Amino acid sequence: MIDKRFALPMAAIGLVAVEALAIALVLVAPDKLRPALVAGLALPALWGCAELFRGDKTHPRFAISVAAVLLAVPLAAHLARALGWIAADNSDLTSRLFGIAGGLILAAYGNVIPRQLDRFDPAKCDPARWQRLQRRAAWAFVLAGLACAVIWVLLPIRAAALWSTVPVAAAMVLVFPLVVLCVRGRKA
Repeated sequence: MIDKRFALPMAAIGLVAVEALAIALVLVAPDKLRPALVAGLALPALWGCAELFRGDKTHPRFAISVAAVLLAVPLAAHLARALGWIAADNSDLTSRLFGIAGGLILAAYGNVIPRQLDRFDPAKCDPARWQRLQRRAAWAFVLAGLACAVIWVLLPIRAAALWSTVPVAAAMVLVFPLVVLCVRGRKA
């Protein structure tokens, strides 16, 4: 289960990091104003919308922290390129880092799947089937995320862009029949 105590601090740290990277990018490279503005304004707007919803805000806040990671990776790469830490012609690094981050985030979400506690809903399938579905989906997405990250590390960019979709698609193909069996076998 996701610990509620960490949701707000993680979202706040992510927001501050993205804003700091966006401001630093504008100060170092004024020609990168547009990506910095998009990243710097999108995340607070998303968080503001998420806070408008009633109920538990744990999941939206964790989603904001994941969005912060996905926004921080290209911002940091643009900033490093503007500071001369990365060669200007090395645009593949941003794609590679983004692919690795995406794979690791998929693995992290897969790790959270079986820890989600749901209220019993008689319209859903049998609780044992539901738990089995969650565990198998978790394994499938953790392995797919790790495989995706490894593919982005090892293969050339064009090959990684193509082959990184294979483990994710395979995980979805493995999980979909389980969902169908669970829904068909639900209690009457």
